[in-house]
Amino acid sequence: MLLSLRPEAWAEEAQQAFGVITSGPVVIQDSRNDFLAWDRVRNLANRQVAALVNVSSGAVEEILSEGDVQGLRFGESGDFVTYTAVKPQKTAYERNEGTEYEILKLVLDGSAPESIVAPSERRTNPNWNKAGDAFVYSEEGNVFLRELEEDSAANLTEQHRVSMSEDDSTKMSFSPVRWSPDDQSILMSSQTGWHILDTDSHGLELVLPLEEDEELRPSRSVQSWSEDGRYIYFTYSASDEWQRGLKRLDLQSGSVETMVLDENLYRSFNFSDDGSTVIYRMSDGNRPDEIWAASGDFSERKQMTDLNPQLSDLPLSKTELIEYLDIDGNTLYGILYYPVGYEPGRKYPLVAEIYEQFFDNGYNENMNLITAQGWFGFRPSVQFEEGFPGEAWLKAVPSAINKLVDRGIVDNDKIGVYGQSYGGYAVNLLITQTDRFAAAANVSGKVNIISFLGDSPRITTRNYRAAEIGQDRIGATLWEQPQKYIEHSAIMFADRINTPLLMLSGEGGLERTCNESTGDVLRAPSARKRSCLGELYEWRPWGRGGRVLPRTLWIIGNGCSIGSGSISMRPTGIALFLRVNPETQRMRCHLFGLRA
Repeated sequence: MLLSLRPEAWAEEAQQAFGVITSGPVVIQDSRNDFLAWDRVRNLANRQVAALVNVSSGAVEEILSEGDVQGLRFGESGDFVTYTAVKPQKTAYERNEGTEYEILKLVLDGSAPESIVAPSERRTNPNWNKAGDAFVYSEEGNVFLRELEEDSAANLTEQHRVSMSEDDSTKMSFSPVRWSPDDQSILMSSQTGWHILDTDSHGLELVLPLEEDEELRPSRSVQSWSEDGRYIYFTYSASDEWQRGLKRLDLQSGSVETMVLDENLYRSFNFSDDGSTVIYRMSDGNRPDEIWAASGDFSERKQMTDLNPQLSDLPLSKTELIEYLDIDGNTLYGILYYPVGYEPGRKYPLVAEIYEQFFDNGYNENMNLITAQGWFGFRPSVQFEEGFPGEAWLKAVPSAINKLVDRGIVDNDKIGVYGQSYGGYAVNLLITQTDRFAAAANVSGKVNIISFLGDSPRITTRNYRAAEIGQDRIGATLWEQPQKYIEHSAIMFADRINTPLLMLSGEGGLERTCNESTGDVLRAPSARKRSCLGELYEWRPWGRGGRVLPRTLWIIGNGCSIGSGSISMRPTGIALFLRVNPETQRMRCHLFGLRA
């Protein structure tokens, strides 16, 4: 009789090995509770106590009991504060439910808080005046004024909500922008322009008409209203070129004066009370921002900081705004980052980062890592259609790249694409529809939008709203239009992927676990059959939430070879360079690139 026997102590050893990777604490989560487990944990992060600090003595006085307090601000007199109390009631499964908001006033004499706007699931976003005794807010196209001494709000715009024109019955819709320095009037915006509304008479004056074509309309954002009430300062950015800066509207003459306008990138203008000095951030569009100071008329300007001296002698990428058409004929823009040491007449590899819309340049770490290798970096824009978001990247990204290839500056055989989060999701969908790319990388991007709906308990029900009415733009629930969820799940079409693909995720990501980003694709038999599956590093900590969140790096590609410290794929593919901290056992991704 011939037998197969087990080694000594085999059962104990095997059971122990199995238990290490499967056992964990027993966790009970009861759906009858008001909050899902992770909602309860997240609510803890908002616990705070409002307090006064005496700057001279350092004494601290608590003025409110524990709670979630937002928008805390002094009244101009300094003897009272106003704030919004946020009170979660239950886990929300629909929009605008589950949390109550209340606006309160607290006189700093030991009095109890006074409710100004009663608790409601409809949030009021107050735009306070300088004195702090009144605020305005918008609701369904109207602007309301609520004075603290009054019991109700007054509709300031009801009489002005007329039809847009004889041919357009759409009513005018208003939003408050800023109070005047004397609190007597309000700057408001509408579909047609900027208006000044008198808070006493409710009279309305159009002070800045806007361009009729919204696609050609420059971007404007109010920065300041001069103390004498005459000038409104606003940033300006052209819609089709890098012409950016600061302008001011003269309310007396109605004219607009340019203070500064050029290709530089300006942000965060701050004016002194008398308007004689302006502090702002500025970049040439290629290097990091610095703080600058200017006289009120910008006749004198001075750089105040040198925040990154370590970069002063380093060659950084230069940028160019690229205009192109997608397949539907929409005019779109992308940012091209030139390789360091660029030589006209040569063709270079290109790595595209995809997401949604890109226009303004500025220092970008990832793009400079790419251009430092002697490649182009590119950030092309796409235009979405609700219900069919997955088509957007196919319609726009190859068209944008083709324009650069036609210019003779990009090597058509050495083009890669990558994205993170929503951009990683875009990469997954894109490479199921085209073999255009030599290599691709998905950093924490979902592959299965169906499992994604409930696969991230740490952000509870957010993913349902994201798919139905948010960034994912499906426009319907899973049960209303299941076919669209299938169409936007790359796992369903993994057999079509011929592009070498790197997928990188970690347990720190709230939206995509490693299982969601990588495991489902790797289970696809047709994808696995054609691909080399290289598992470089993996470890599985057990959390007390009863889930395994493996920190894993997977490679899908053709002809994989694993070397010391990197994985590469030939003839073209992705190289990933890792550094592993031996104490924390955490790894850092330094770079991925195209290997000739």
